[in-house]
Amino acid sequence: RYSMWLPFGVLFLIVGASMPLVVVSVDMPFSSFPLYVLLMWLLKISDLMIQRLRLYQDTTVQSKRQRLIWLLAVIASISCSLWLTPWLGLLLAVVQALWFVFFLKAPKHLLAWDQMIQVEQTRLHRIYRFINLFTDVPQITAQAKRRKYLDWLLNWVPKDHKNTYLYLYLRRLIRGSQYGGLYVRLTLIASLILCFVQETWLSLLIGCLFIYLIGFQLLPLTNEFQYMVLTHLYPVQTEQKVAAMKKVLALLLFFAALIFAVIGGFTLTSLSQWGLTAGGYFIFTGGFLKIYLPNRLKKMNP
Repeated sequence: RYSMWLPFGVLFLIVGASMPLVVVSVDMPFSSFPLYVLLMWLLKISDLMIQRLRLYQDTTVQSKRQRLIWLLAVIASISCSLWLTPWLGLLLAVVQALWFVFFLKAPKHLLAWDQMIQVEQTRLHRIYRFINLFTDVPQITAQAKRRKYLDWLLNWVPKDHKNTYLYLYLRRLIRGSQYGGLYVRLTLIASLILCFVQETWLSLLIGCLFIYLIGFQLLPLTNEFQYMVLTHLYPVQTEQKVAAMKKVLALLLFFAALIFAVIGGFTLTSLSQWGLTAGGYFIFTGGFLKIYLPNRLKKMNP
């Protein structure tokens, strides 16, 4: 019962977003929206019943058989609701829900605890992976990869004593998926959103918001090598670490602002709008680097 409410909210939003397409394609009135929501919710209830059945021992064959019946019921209910009448599809959904609720009661078997733990861990991992698209999640362990094909990006860094941390930070971004992947994901998400935005102020707001998110999420990179012994034995001043972090963030944020500005050149209708948004991106990036970043780094490295 507890697991029914979250799918109801998700299905409510999905059906609401799909209703204009249903109205245009099959000529259904908007007043049938509650019928479709209820239909989809009843189908989801049956799906939850089958998922519960799988958590018992010796129910694999039965759950597969019931899953096939459920798939046929889904196809029949949705097809009738779209091409005949929503009331008929809702009636079929009610019938199949009653079938699964009354005939798939908790069986007299032992619970498959190992499988239950695995299912729960898989569910949490999916949630963590989604959250990891926007921020670092400790439960998602990042692995370092060689990525030799990206070594050319480090060739412009002079290999001398004063660029030690600059090289380490850039190497960490290239080899690790934690920060480098986070930067790429946030930049791609912002770029996709901006491709569909034609309003000047909205485009400016979204671009600046993602520039801030990228900079804020990359700040923990400053102390990434804090607990490595060699960084304490090797005579490198703390000021070099702060200066290197400023250079890395400046490079990444201005590059992201450049990408957003190029996208605005294709989506915005006039040159003045493009100039306003592009200038806003670079001004905001400069303000982030000159005002917010020094104060933030001072708190992180007192």
